[in-house]
Amino acid sequence: EKVPNNDPAWDQIEEDLQFAINNLPESPPANEPGRLHKYAAEAVMAHAHMYQNELSQAKPLLDDIINSGRFELAPDFCHNYDMTHENNRESIFEIQAVTTSTAYSSVFPAGAAFFQKGPASWGGWGFFQPSQCLFEAFQVTEEGLPVINIDDREPLSNDQGIASSATFVPTDHLLDPRVDWTIARRGVDFLGWGINPGNDWIREQFRGGPYMTKKYMHLKSEQELNNYNRGYFYNGKNYRMYRLANILLWRAEVAVEEGDLEMARGLVNMIRTRAKNSTRVMGLCTSYENLEQNPVVDWTKPAANYMVEPYPEGHEAFSGKEEARKAVRMEIRLEFATEGHRFFDLRRWGIDDEVLNDYIARDSEFRTYMRGVVYDPEKHDYWPLPRQAVEEQKGIITQDPEWVNVPY
Repeated sequence: EKVPNNDPAWDQIEEDLQFAINNLPESPPANEPGRLHKYAAEAVMAHAHMYQNELSQAKPLLDDIINSGRFELAPDFCHNYDMTHENNRESIFEIQAVTTSTAYSSVFPAGAAFFQKGPASWGGWGFFQPSQCLFEAFQVTEEGLPVINIDDREPLSNDQGIASSATFVPTDHLLDPRVDWTIARRGVDFLGWGINPGNDWIREQFRGGPYMTKKYMHLKSEQELNNYNRGYFYNGKNYRMYRLANILLWRAEVAVEEGDLEMARGLVNMIRTRAKNSTRVMGLCTSYENLEQNPVVDWTKPAANYMVEPYPEGHEAFSGKEEARKAVRMEIRLEFATEGHRFFDLRRWGIDDEVLNDYIARDSEFRTYMRGVVYDPEKHDYWPLPRQAVEEQKGIITQDPEWVNVPY
């Protein structure tokens, strides 16, 4: 049966998810952590409600997951991005991946996001490069708190256009330590594969900027966990689709809209306290020349000037609903940066136009292909339907009016 595309199908999606919630066990079968269970289905259902701004319907699902007692924050932020601690107590649902001598099931963005060059490249494409805007979002005040308003942030030094053979001194600004588990940048160790020398590891820095991702690549010490080196593109690293941090921060969003700002602050502080107590990336460069061949590094010291603190009682960030809304959204950005959620969050919050056009204006300095580009929320919020599909089902499915008669 051919179905027209005149309905977003949320009701049908929710019906399927409710069936799953009603019928799945509360935990996956023994030794099969990748199997779906009731709380994973609740997380997806809550996500669906968050996307529709149905916060009151998401709330009981989020509370049920939190109050179940089955999940707790991992003690270390980086435990959510390594292979050693997969399917940990924070995990609600992970997409399982493995690489063996006979087969592989790598999460596809892993290879796409790998460096193109260098010892950890594996021939990656270098997609999904973090922006300067994102890097600067990780700066903190002297109190260890985020600089929420973008215009109040200080510009941070970067090595755009600077050859790896030239001297570049990284910023000494106070930074949230999650930055160097998220963004690969010059002068900082790349997961044990060596000090990142900048330009020499990036194929076309002038197109994508000076940064790469870290969350999709495994630690060098975990290489043996892949069981077999299949060359470029592959590792056995899971993708954490839902973890307790997602649930806590969505619940904080709900609390803000209900006016319970103290609850929202407490939930955000759970995430920030974990970041405070987490392992720092180590290895302070004491020389900034010849980083690829002969870096001078003090491995007893953190790689950068790290600091992060929870919001104190009475802080202005939680003095009103608008301020608290920004603080929660900021925490979501910092905790889940480069994981593929940001655009969809901006769209559901209704701030995609404002944020993305500001980002384009700022980052077009580093991404030459964006110069002169404008994000139009009426046109660019969804991809056009494939032309072939529209032609094959004329009268059944219709193209977005914004894309009719537009080459794509």
